[in-house]
Amino acid sequence: SKDINKNVKFYWFRLFYVYGNGQRIGSLIPTIINSISNNKKLKLYNINKKHDYIFIDDVVSIIKYFSKRKIPSGIYNVGTGKLISNKVIYQYIKKKINFKYDNMQIIYNNQKNKTIWSSNKKINKYFKINTKSNIYRNLDQILETYINK
Repeated sequence: SKDINKNVKFYWFRLFYVYGNGQRIGSLIPTIINSISNNKKLKLYNINKKHDYIFIDDVVSIIKYFSKRKIPSGIYNVGTGKLISNKVIYQYIKKKINFKYDNMQIIYNNQKNKTIWSSNKKINKYFKINTKSNIYRNLDQILETYINK
């Protein structure tokens, strides 16, 4: 009934480009790691394309935080609000695994590089997203997991 609905909170989290351990093997970061580690050809589409990457641990922290507090129901963007190019990620992983790797094929298409990033204005009222979350430190953690498999 109506009284029950007043006590239930609904959160719709719009997650941007979530990355981290356990990520789908066909995603950008695992694909780059596997190709460079195994010296296989890497096909990168739109290497200059930029995304708002957010680490899975940060997403989990946000969900836990919301579940334990009285925060209004609603739609919340979950991202860092910063853009990072696929090229930057590729170059960092290459430097860490095999800086001599040269088996990459860049494929360009005629699509415009549409960039979308999170506006954190609403979520920051309740939870300050760590926009200083260091993608390089997080990539190091991912690389350590892959290397120790």
